[in-house]
Amino acid sequence: KEAAAESGRKVRLLGDLHGPRPRTSVAPGGGVFLKTGCEIILCAGSEPLRADRITIDCQELIQALSPGARVLMNDGAVELAVLEKAAEGARCKVIRGGVLEGRKGVNAPGVALDLPPLMDKDRADLDCMAAAGFDSVALSFVRDAGSVRAVRDYLNSRKYRLHLVAKIERAEALDNLEEILDAAGSVLVARGDLGVEIGLEHVPAAQKRVLKLAAALGRESITSTQILESMRNIPVPTRAEVSDIYNAGLDGTGWR
Repeated sequence: KEAAAESGRKVRLLGDLHGPRPRTSVAPGGGVFLKTGCEIILCAGSEPLRADRITIDCQELIQALSPGARVLMNDGAVELAVLEKAAEGARCKVIRGGVLEGRKGVNAPGVALDLPPLMDKDRADLDCMAAAGFDSVALSFVRDAGSVRAVRDYLNSRKYRLHLVAKIERAEALDNLEEILDAAGSVLVARGDLGVEIGLEHVPAAQKRVLKLAAALGRESITSTQILESMRNIPVPTRAEVSDIYNAGLDGTGWR
């Protein structure tokens, strides 16, 4: 904020709200290695991850799982298949293994979760964002307009002036897209989780649909995830990344 004022530039600070998003617990060292074909237990809890036992912070997800369900973690890098429910959780087979780090997102496509849109931690984080002078807040795990209204009601009750950005990262959000856009000031196409939820091959069409509707309704929009992924390691983007950014702009990404 100080640097922006000194340079005469307006910089909007966007905070990312955790929301009711299931995540893995902490991991020792750099994570645990899950071997493809092995069986593990998936359960709720807070103990560190083990190669034979993965704990997550959402008991409701464990309860909602049934044999045959897919569980994806770390943006789909690790995939499990539920074999059966057990007393301590769910017995799963590792379909796609690899290193799993702590505090990574957990998705179960097609499994309905009835979680409140605003958790106690989210309220505390909103208080912190408002006190720190943030301008906008991105809402995670948005399913419908009710998810947006719950946050807006809390902001209004505290007289906070934070602009709402609804993250489209769930299949349910695509089903309720127009009502979400009506309720939110802006929209963000979160391609990482969206790709896990609906399949990578469907993301480009979904991105175009979201951005087209946002433009038609006069809503600001953001496109995120792996925009400049290669620049973590090299100083210039790839041609594919440049084309991706260019096409995201053509699709309608931007502030109005």
